[in-house]
Amino acid sequence: MAYSDITCKLEAALKVVADSVGLSGVTVNTGVEEEGLALPYIICAADGSQEEILGTGIFRCTGRVTVASSADDSTLASHRANVSAVFDAFMDSAIAGTLSAAVDDFYVYSVMPGAMPSTTENRQLKNSLEMEIVCCASDIG
Repeated sequence: MAYSDITCKLEAALKVVADSVGLSGVTVNTGVEEEGLALPYIICAADGSQEEILGTGIFRCTGRVTVASSADDSTLASHRANVSAVFDAFMDSAIAGTLSAAVDDFYVYSVMPGAMPSTTENRQLKNSLEMEIVCCASDIG
C-alpha cells in the first residue's frame, strides 16, 4: 500500500479539530514552520511517520498541536484557557473517530497522548500536545 501523503492528511485532520474549538483571533496553521506567524496561533504538525506493519499502509505518526500567545498581548490566564480548550478537544475519548471523519480517505485507529511541553521563547508562551497516532490513508470506517 502507498504512503498517500499520510502526514498531510493528518495535519489537515488536526486542523479541523483545532478550528472547531473556535478561539477568537487565533489562526490555525499546518506544517512545522512557525517562523513569521502572527501571534496568537495554533500549529498542527505531523512530525514524522513510520509504517507500522510493512506493506499495510498503516502508519504510526507523531502529531503535535502547539498553542502560542504573545506574553506582551495576552495574560498567562488567557493563554492557559486557550491551551485548555484546545487540548481538551484532542483528549476527547472519541478523537480517533473525529479525526477520521475530518478528512476524506483517512482513518485513525488510535490516538495516544504523550508529552505536553511548555516553553517561553522570545516573549512567546507556547504549550504543545504531542500524540502518537496510528492511521492510514484510506476510509475503512
